[in-house]
Amino acid sequence: MEKIIKGVIHFITKNSAVLSLFGFYRRIEINGVDRVPSDKPVIYAVNHQNAFMDAIIVGGLSPKTTYFMTRSDVFRPPFDWFLDALKMMPIYRIRDGYSNLSQNSKVFQKCTKIFKGNNAILIFPEGNHGLEYYLRPLTKGLARMALESDEEVTKALVIIPVGLNYFDHFNSGHKLIFNYGDPIPVADHVSAYLAHKHTGLVALTEAVRLGMKKTLVLSEDNPAYIKNKSIFNRNNEALTYTELVSKLSASESFDRPRRYPYMRYISYLFALPNLPIHALSNFVLRTKVKQRIFYSSIKIAIATLILPFWFLLCMIIVGVLFSWKWAILIFIVQILSFLIRREAMRLTR
Repeated sequence: MEKIIKGVIHFITKNSAVLSLFGFYRRIEINGVDRVPSDKPVIYAVNHQNAFMDAIIVGGLSPKTTYFMTRSDVFRPPFDWFLDALKMMPIYRIRDGYSNLSQNSKVFQKCTKIFKGNNAILIFPEGNHGLEYYLRPLTKGLARMALESDEEVTKALVIIPVGLNYFDHFNSGHKLIFNYGDPIPVADHVSAYLAHKHTGLVALTEAVRLGMKKTLVLSEDNPAYIKNKSIFNRNNEALTYTELVSKLSASESFDRPRRYPYMRYISYLFALPNLPIHALSNFVLRTKVKQRIFYSSIKIAIATLILPFWFLLCMIIVGVLFSWKWAILIFIVQILSFLIRREAMRLTR
């Protein structure tokens, strides 16, 4: 029964998150999904720029059932049961205490079962998050997990580099480019690992690094980085990933988009049909969130977990007091108000 309940929670939460993502972003360009094999286990190696948002995007839009490695200190009652339902697994680090590191063996055993089911595990090999667009140095943890899986798993396991390219890390109404890179068969690196463990780990980690770089518009820090990152502006959102890379290679200058400050007042008007949700979001962001990098994650969490209940409550109240035709009309007005407000706010930035 518990397994069924967790399955229902995961299904509802995932699909609600996907709907929220397509409402939050003006457009999501997904490239290379055909590179994800349906008949093999997968490790997604994902760049980590935007806190929990990165995991929500990859897990929500992945064609495979995806599990997440999460730092162990968030697994505390009563949240540990819910996090497990969302297919999140604790990973214990040195900072969590040497005595806890032994618990990783149970986690790795669970990973083996996940792989044998041809599912996916998401890992952030940079080890931490950061707002810069370029790829930071990778840890060897991903390579170690892949190469130390049992022989049956290792033969089939592939690593898929994933690149998330944000036009805006904090606000809605902008474009997101989601790239799947070329698969890296782990079996190709097993012989080098068996001959010399460190050499094998370094080789696989380097292969992952090169694969991840190919999924990013801006893959590395260089003297032109400050200028180049301005390519992520509203004027260029109509361009595809390939067109952006081409434009970047041509060393063009990137004009700043024109702003329309008066559109903010229009956004206030269209906030009214969903005022309690906007007020809750602003309150949480201003009083509970210390780092701006968590802003979009909190907004999506509210949209996923609270917004459906708000819509349902409004429909029930209007339906009971007036009619269900009016309830449906109000629901449509609320959805359109969100989208119009998103566009109005977008033009102010």
